[in-house]
This record gives sequence, C-alpha cells and structure tokens, in this order.
Amino acid sequence: MRLKIYLTALILSYCLVSEGQTRDIRISGNFTNLSFPEFAAALESGYSVRLFYNPEWVGDIVITRSFNDTPVKEALEQVLLPYGINFYIDPANFIVLTGRFRVKEADVTEATDPLYIYKPPDDSPQVIITQDEFQIIEIGRPTDNMTGSVTISGYIRNAETGEPVIGAVLIVDEIKTGSMTNQYGYYSLTLPKGSYHAEVSCLGMKSITRQLNLYATGTLDVDLKENLIQLGSVTVTSSGEYSFQRNMVGLEKLDIRTVKLIPSIMGEPDIIKTTLLLPGVQSVGEGSAGFHVRGGSADQNLVLLYDAPLFNTSHFFGFFSAVNSDVISDLSLYKGGIPARYGGRISSVMNIVAKDGNKKEFSGTGGISPVTAHLMIEGPIIKDRTSFIISGRSTYSNWILKLIDDPALRNSRISFWDTNIRLVHEINDKNDLEMSGYLSHDEFSFNNDTLYSYNNMLGSIKWRHIYNEKLFGVFSLNHSTYNYDISSESQEELSFGLSHNINYTDLKALFTYYPNYRHQVDFGVEYGRYAVLPGDLYPLSDSSLVVPLTIDKQNAFSPAIFISDEISLFTNLNIYAGIRFSTFFASGPSVKNVYHPDFPKSSSTVTDTLYFGKGEVEKSYLNPEIRLSVNYFPINNFSVKLNYNSTVQYIHQISNTASISPTDIWVLSDMHIKPQKGDQLSAGIYSNFLNNSLELSIEGYYKKIRNMIDFKGGSKLLLNQHIEADIVDLEGDAKGIEFMIRRTKGRMNGWISYTYSSIMVRSVTSFSEEEVNSGKSYPANYDKPHDLSIVFNYIFSRRVSFSSTYSYSTGRPITYPIASYSFYGNNVLHYSDRNQFRIPDYSRLDVALTVSGNLKSRKLARSNFTFTVFNLLGRKNVYSIYFKTEQNIVQGYKISIFAQPIPSVSYSFKF
Repeated sequence: MRLKIYLTALILSYCLVSEGQTRDIRISGNFTNLSFPEFAAALESGYSVRLFYNPEWVGDIVITRSFNDTPVKEALEQVLLPYGINFYIDPANFIVLTGRFRVKEADVTEATDPLYIYKPPDDSPQVIITQDEFQIIEIGRPTDNMTGSVTISGYIRNAETGEPVIGAVLIVDEIKTGSMTNQYGYYSLTLPKGSYHAEVSCLGMKSITRQLNLYATGTLDVDLKENLIQLGSVTVTSSGEYSFQRNMVGLEKLDIRTVKLIPSIMGEPDIIKTTLLLPGVQSVGEGSAGFHVRGGSADQNLVLLYDAPLFNTSHFFGFFSAVNSDVISDLSLYKGGIPARYGGRISSVMNIVAKDGNKKEFSGTGGISPVTAHLMIEGPIIKDRTSFIISGRSTYSNWILKLIDDPALRNSRISFWDTNIRLVHEINDKNDLEMSGYLSHDEFSFNNDTLYSYNNMLGSIKWRHIYNEKLFGVFSLNHSTYNYDISSESQEELSFGLSHNINYTDLKALFTYYPNYRHQVDFGVEYGRYAVLPGDLYPLSDSSLVVPLTIDKQNAFSPAIFISDEISLFTNLNIYAGIRFSTFFASGPSVKNVYHPDFPKSSSTVTDTLYFGKGEVEKSYLNPEIRLSVNYFPINNFSVKLNYNSTVQYIHQISNTASISPTDIWVLSDMHIKPQKGDQLSAGIYSNFLNNSLELSIEGYYKKIRNMIDFKGGSKLLLNQHIEADIVDLEGDAKGIEFMIRRTKGRMNGWISYTYSSIMVRSVTSFSEEEVNSGKSYPANYDKPHDLSIVFNYIFSRRVSFSSTYSYSTGRPITYPIASYSFYGNNVLHYSDRNQFRIPDYSRLDVALTVSGNLKSRKLARSNFTFTVFNLLGRKNVYSIYFKTEQNIVQGYKISIFAQPIPSVSYSFKF
C-alpha cells in the first residue's frame, strides 16, 4: 500500500511537466447499481484514464446511469458534483478527486487547471487524506518562470451550507501577511511566486493549513467546516490573532452566535441591546429606542440591512430589535474609523450582514416565547447555485394586557410583525445576483382611543462581478421607506389621521482593487435621493371638523464619490487613507421664507418669500470627508492605532423627548438648516495574551459635533410649516476612554467593558433670547459618564450553558424645578440649569440557562429551552421623573419600566 501511494505521488508529479495528451475521451455504456470503486475500475479498464481518490469521500456513491458518447468530464460531473466532490483531469488523463476544494487557474494562454498533489508523511504506513491533514496545493506549472508575482483569489464558504464565510483570514506565514474575506466571502492576495505555508481560519470554523506552491495566477476557493462546540473549548468572538492588524479604531464585530448567548427580555435575541454591552455604546434607558455612540445622538447612526438604511431600529417602543436574528450572519459596528465607502451619518455605521441561504439542503430555525414567535426557512432552488431565505416574526402580547387590573390597559392593544425574503443566485464563477426585501409593522392603541402605527420597508438588488483576480465590483439599487400614522375615531366630529414618511433610494457602484499584497484600494460612486413628507393631517370621516393640512414635501439628491487605500508600508505599519466627496442638493417644489438677519427667525421677521419649482435647486452643499487610520504593531500581538474621521450628515431627526420615539420627524438640510458635521480623533492600544485567548483594548477619543438642532422652549413639533423658526443650532464636545478585556476561548468566556465619557452641548446663536441655558454648556440628555458591562458565559456541557450580563451606568441628566413663586395669583415654577441634576444610577443583572435536546447528528431537528430572568435583583431602575404641584407643593414621581424580576422561558429549534 505504501508503495502504491509513493508511486501515485511520483506519477502525479511527473504529470505536472508532461506535454499532455488529449482529454477528449468519450464514454458509452450502461452502469447499473455500481459503487464508485467499481465505476472507476470500469473506466480504467475500458478507457485510457487513471483515477486517484480517497475511498472515504466516495463511500456513499451508488451509480446507475447511461452514457452515450459522453465526454468523460461531463460524465464525472454528473456523478460527483451532486455529492460536492470536485475533480481535476490533467493532460495525461490522470483524474484526481479533490474533495470540496476547487482550484482553477485563471484564463491565460495555454494554461491548464491546477493540480492537487497529496504528499503523505514518510513514516506513515497508510494515508487517508482528509480536510484537516497536510496537503500541497499547486497552481500553475513548476516549469513556469519563477520571477514576478501571482495573485490567488476566490471565495471562502461554509462547506455545509455553501454560504460565504465573512471575516475569514488567509495568512501566509513566510511573509507575515494575509487577506480577510469581505462581506461576500471574497478575498484576493498578490505575492511573489514561490512556496508558502498558509492558514485559513475563522470564528466557529475548523482552521486548515496548507502548503501552496504558486507558479501562476489562479483561483482558490476554500470550503470550511463548522467547528462543533466542545466541552472544554468554545469561541464566542471573531477577533483572534488577526484582530490587532485591523487598521480601524473602534471597530466592533459581533457574530450572531454571540448575540444568541446574551440574556434578553422574554428570551428574544436582540442585536441592538447586545451592542449596548460594548464600550462607547449607550441608551437613554430601558424601553428606549435607538442607541448613542461616543456622544452622538440617536439619529447620527447609520444602520444598514441589505445595504439599505433602516430608519426605525426597534419594535415595541424599543423593547425588541426590528431585525429578526435568524436571518443575520454578521454585524460590524464602526464607532471611530468609518471607511470612506460609508456616508450620511456622523457618529457610527452598523452594517448588518444577512445570510445568503443554504445552497446545499433545506433547513430552518424557529422559536416561541411568551410574547413572540418566529420561523425562518432556507434552502436551495438550484443546488449549489441558487438559494432562498424567508422568515417571519410576530407578537401575540395582548394576552398580557388582559391580565392587568387597570381598565385602560385592558382595553389597549399592541403588536408587531416583520418578514424577510432573500434570493441569491450564482450566475457563473464571476457573477452573482441577489435580491432582498424586508417589511415590518407595529401598532399600538391605548384604551381603544388613538391608534399609532408605523412601518419599515426596504429592498435591495445587487450584482457582484469579478473582473479578474485583482478587481471585484458590486452594483446595487437600494430603497428604504419609513412612515407612521396616528389616527383617532373616538369622537366622530374630531376623527383625524396624521402621517409622516421618509423615502430614500440610492444607486451605488463599489469596486475593490488588489494591486498587490500591500494594497487594497476601494473606490466608487453613489447617488442618493430623499423625499420627506413632514406631516399630513386629514379628517377620517365626512362629519369630522378637522381641517386638512399638508406640510410641504422636502426633496433632495445627494451624489458622492469616494476612494481609499489600505496600505501595508512595512511588516509592522499599516495605513488606511480615504476621502469621500459628498454633495447635497435641496430641491423644489418648495416655499422658503427669508428672515431679517438682525432678528431671530419668526413669522414677524419674514422679509421675503422664495418659490422654487420642481427640481429647482434651492441650496447645495459640497463637503470633503477625510478618513485616516494608522496601525503600528512593534511586537507580536500588540498594536497602537490612530484615527481621524470627518463626517457629514444631511438629515436630522427632531424630537422633544429624551428618548427618540417612532413619531419623531425627519427633516432635510436646506437653506436654513445646515448639515451636521463631525470630527473625531481617536487612539488605542490593543494586545492579545495567552495564545490569543485574552484580548485587551484601550481606546480614547475626542469628537467635535456641529449643527445639531434642538427645539426652542414651547415650540411646536408636529405640522410646523416653517420649523426653522422654532429650532436652535447646537454644538457638542464629546470625549471619553474605553476599556475592554475579553476572554474568547474555553468553557468560561465573556468580556468586561468600561467607558468613562462626557458629552457637553451648547447653543450657537447671535441672539440672547434664543440661547439655551443662558448660552452655557450643559450635559446632553443621553450623557452617562460611567458605563460598565460584564458578560459571563459558562459551558457546563454540550447540552447545558449559562449566561449572565450585568450593566451599570450613571443616571442620565434631568432638569428639576427648584423653586416656585406666585405671579399675579398664578403659581410659577423656577427650574434649575439645563440638565443640572441626574436620575438615580442604573444597575441590572440578567441571567439565562440554555438546555439543549438530544445532540445526535442524525436527529431530524435540534431544539433547546432557554430560561431567562431579566432584572434578577428586582431593582427599580428609574427611567424618568415627572413633577406635579399638589397643595402648592411640587412633588416628584419616579417612573420605572421593569421594577421586578421578569422570568420567561423560550423554546427554539433548528432542522
């Protein structure tokens, strides 16, 4: 047997330099109920071919087929490809089965496909080739000229599902460099010709190491197998050995498996709430929608799903995420170094990457909790080529309201649902097409009176194209709509409906060019179009006395171009340099007031009125946005990073509450409302310890924010035709330091994060009567200097795991009435400085225990129960304080959302 293996290796090595013979062999005949070894023997005896293969790969293959003058390549494709087995035919008609690896040489003159050569260890009496064992992969011919460089590129996919593996890293040991797959699983690496040892690894996947003999440019597609959780070892984060080499400061990545480990209210995994456990990310409080990043307001975060912006990120007034976790593959949050390809927001970008769908077999996940149910089904339409995902989620929470003693709440109702659909089609090796859609609906009615409903809808069509091994392009058309409606029919004569909506559509072309292993150049162009209806009031019946009123629609278009280069100057110094030129054109039809420059804007200071026709530009803006990052790693597993970011935002969300609500309005920049601008400088140190099982990061930042807007006191939010007269400009100064230590391996894992930060704002106006807080700086509504999060996971066994989170933060600012006096018989309150006081500090402990069912691999479905206790200690965390005057005494009342422990049990399954 050993002799046979050595002869096989020798013959295959000889084939690399042979001149080759014709491969135009055709076969005929009937083959009935043959095993693959019997089929191979029949081919070898009847035709001039030899087959080499691993018997374990073909043990389940039974062949019953007829061939009539069929090319041998086509016949083997019919037999092997349904089982996911690739093969290669060399010029001498030696046929080598290569398993799940596909290596194809690029289109060059007189080139042939690459060949896998299996080289067994010298001391091994018998060798069975598996994915985890040593292999040599050769691309090109050894006789090729050995000078110059070559490029290897391709996709890294999940072997079980065919989906792209995002963030997988291919590292070449000899030159200490590598390439990371993008969100489509694509990578490209240019390096000198020669022999290398390369490792491919990713979170939750089995790493593989191969020797690469590179003689020519070629394509190397890699299929990674999932790494099942072992009793003594589990990885819950994707940072790993390569993380310290990433150039961006403030980049946080979350795998969906991490999200599902975190205890959550009613057992519903929530990506937004999970990000609040990361340093530099905060919320106003429990039950609040949106989040705040490094001192930015909630509207300054760009949340992307299918590359389309998601304007409302929550259900149930902030209690649940708007995105079903079943469809999510990966999440990246850019807090500091925002790549030049992203624009439109000034504080952060959250890119939610959805699953492509299983291209191998049908599968699905689902679950049920006390208030929600969800189901996701995925599978192939054309095996290995076309996949689909469809999901749905809904709530049935009204039964809880029926149990409450308060009659008003018993007569209330609240519900939501959302659905996702996605199709991904591989046209050929160089082209992929995907279509995605998302739709959600929420509604709430209090005491059978006013009905609040709001909707998200977005869609995306995307075409991915590989021009060559160095150039990759993505073309997309994205659309997003958000609208809310408020209606009341309790009194017929006062019945009304009020609606607000925002529409955004963009076309985008993004190209990635890999000149060599030291450069990755991204460049592209984007064209966006906005249409906002600030408000539309209308009667609901003919007998209603409500007078219709429609606020003028706002329109704008916003082209942008961008380019960036990620450069590896030396083995220990990387630089990211990018620039984005964004433009914004506010256009008609519109009517704009002109105000006297020496007086505050008001109806009494209007000096002229301008009328703009359809498509006529009323105001334009052009802004360069600089993105610069430097990463220096003087020793292994230690790096120092610096970053500067300038960003611009042309859209504003206006709210008169501390927490954003679904009924806040969006407005566009125009001749009166300037775009928001942000400048951030950040730095950090990063280190990995104990064989990369411990990660430490410390980051500091300073951010300057200009042209934020706030309401003047007593202003009208809804149905304001000239809202510019009721707002005032603000500027903010945010600074902070973030600390995080994370354990990523072993049965006990998790992280500790702590942030000390400050965000101070002040009004910017030439008129003293418009000043807020007498022109002095004051804490923003969401300023919380101390923020601590602890995440702890413990794996008892493959069936039982425990998770807990603890959160502590300083109470948010609040303005108190500090005195009262009588004025002409009326009691008047005197308030403190703006946000001078704070509500009590926040503290909460959550725990969860997950028990899995039978883990037999051949079981039809796998299931688990999760037992969760939200707010285990029953702390009455204060959400807000309101004041009432009772018997000439001002009395404060504290409001708590969850004042006691909330236990729940949820059931989930996967098939």
